[in-house]
Amino acid sequence: MLRAGTAYLVKKQQHVNNINVFPVPDSDTGTNMFLALRGGLRSFIKTNGQSKALGDCCSLWSRGVVMTAQGNSGICLCAFFGELGREFEGRINCDIKEFKTGLIKVGSRMTNAMSNPVEGTFLSVVRDSTKELGECKGLVTVTDLMSKWVEIANIHLKATPEKLIVDGKKVLAGKGVVDSGAQGFVYILEGMLRALKDEKYDYGAYMGGVDPQLDQQKITTAFAPHETTHDHENCNHEDLKFRYCTEIIFQPKATETVEDMKEKAMKVLDVLGDSLAIADVAPLLKIHVHTNDPEKCFGCCRKLAEKRDLIKIKVEDMKMQIRNASWTQPDLSNSKTQIVWTSVMDIPDYIRPIALPWMAPFRCVVDGEAFLDRTELDEVTIANITRRESFTTWSTGGAGQTFFEDLIQRAFKQGKEEVLILLPPRFLSRATVGGAEAAVLTLPSKDRDRVTLHEFAYAVGVGGGLTADAFELSARGFNSKKIVEYLEKRQDNHCYIHGTATIKGLLRSGRVPAITAKDKIIAFLAVNLGLKAVGYLPWPRSELGKYPELVKRSKAEGDSPYLTAPLKSAVRITWSQMQNAQLNELLKHVKKGTKIDVLVSHAGNAHINQDLVDRIYERFEVRKFDYAMMSPAILGSGWYPTCCVCVWRVEDGDVGWGDGVGGNGVR
Repeated sequence: MLRAGTAYLVKKQQHVNNINVFPVPDSDTGTNMFLALRGGLRSFIKTNGQSKALGDCCSLWSRGVVMTAQGNSGICLCAFFGELGREFEGRINCDIKEFKTGLIKVGSRMTNAMSNPVEGTFLSVVRDSTKELGECKGLVTVTDLMSKWVEIANIHLKATPEKLIVDGKKVLAGKGVVDSGAQGFVYILEGMLRALKDEKYDYGAYMGGVDPQLDQQKITTAFAPHETTHDHENCNHEDLKFRYCTEIIFQPKATETVEDMKEKAMKVLDVLGDSLAIADVAPLLKIHVHTNDPEKCFGCCRKLAEKRDLIKIKVEDMKMQIRNASWTQPDLSNSKTQIVWTSVMDIPDYIRPIALPWMAPFRCVVDGEAFLDRTELDEVTIANITRRESFTTWSTGGAGQTFFEDLIQRAFKQGKEEVLILLPPRFLSRATVGGAEAAVLTLPSKDRDRVTLHEFAYAVGVGGGLTADAFELSARGFNSKKIVEYLEKRQDNHCYIHGTATIKGLLRSGRVPAITAKDKIIAFLAVNLGLKAVGYLPWPRSELGKYPELVKRSKAEGDSPYLTAPLKSAVRITWSQMQNAQLNELLKHVKKGTKIDVLVSHAGNAHINQDLVDRIYERFEVRKFDYAMMSPAILGSGWYPTCCVCVWRVEDGDVGWGDGVGGNGVR
């Protein structure tokens, strides 16, 4: 049933995103709910269905949900499944009457998750629908119960526009929509009911991205093209009272009860923001709050946490999300060229839904356990592992040949005339480039010329922004040759400034050699002084000859004369000084007032980069700006915290991210 609910939500995910109005119109409710449910499913997958006891299944599911849920809707799902797990803890099974009684109790406790619960939302729909369900007679089977619950829940869902009132205004009625979180929950219930009624129910692809644990090398197309249905232009990001959506997971101190801890957390955090919600899934507390000071929230929670350890933190910039909510993914329905890319490219957030199904993932090995980059191991998880230094060994491997073979074959089966594979530079991952080349050689000779391989100057944001460009151009009908020509021109107009706060993680992962005594002394001093490094990526190619270090490396590697990497340009003590150095380095290479596109790679902590971003807006004419989560394969090497800024000078005719063309509207 839970799998069916997840699958149906995926099918309706974009609609839920589109009607997202309250509390912040950032078009991510459906995505946040999907991520929560996917965490629950993955918890089951890891155990191979070993336990079938009701209580064990509820607990397992709720623990998976709490680790991956995000946003208001995600925390509401945490609260629901957490209460469900608590209600049926230790139970092997139950009858329909007991299950109905349990749902009533769960629903009655739902509003306790929020500091200021509002009527006409997810929480009230669950509370009211389960209460009314308890009054129903003659429910004999699970199908009977779910049919009645869906019927009742839909009635309460339709009432949300009249019930949700903020500052005297019916915020949903004014937009002509129902509450998005409540709608997502009803879709989950409807999916369960559909599977109960139809033994041959088509679950479809519902995990998102590559998930070989479900189906070996299966890459899904679970996301539909983004189309907004309500007017985001009326949602002014400047009017946001609190900017950052902040999430925290920790284990409360053992000396106090969970309820006492929840009460203390409510008290200290309620004054720091709004939309405060707390869910407890033993033994963890998950907190969601909208605030202007995430660091102060972290500090408050450390005081409540066992050993002051915050297991997971995440911060999103809602102001930027609202500003970019009108961006539209390119329509690839009439595209003749399929873009394939690798997971070490940090792509803009808006393009992820249509790009992830065509990603060849790197392989990450954490303490001997292997994961696929951005799929089995997501960006936020590895950011927190790196922040807490909770690993002993870390290594990465390039994207394998079989992934490229699968992607190429699938593109041809879907009728694509060409495949363009975007790769990191050979010096960064010989295995990946070699895997792509080997995959091409497995093709019949007549098909080999239909595949083009293109190496970028670097990975991370450099390759990520250009990958988004490639998808945009493919939607416009460009072939591989024309796309590569554009990407090379655009790449020569870019400037990349890398900033990282410590080399401690890099030393542990072996990315910074410390072989000689001199190296060890320098590394020891750098770590203990907390030195922060700024690096500049020399480019375009005509500039590389000016750097003897790169010329020497290129000869030693036996690579092309275009081998490059960020070269140290400054070392600073504080994070603020580091970002000052980044801005100064940027101004050396890009004239003040220039029209630019900007992509900032980060590690789930957008707020610590905000001062730099604001100053970039002050000094340049910013056409497009987006954040990108840094690849786990790179981030796990110790790049935490980090701020990597990639800037492109905009020329006449350059494509714009999120302009929403393609299909029948090609231009």
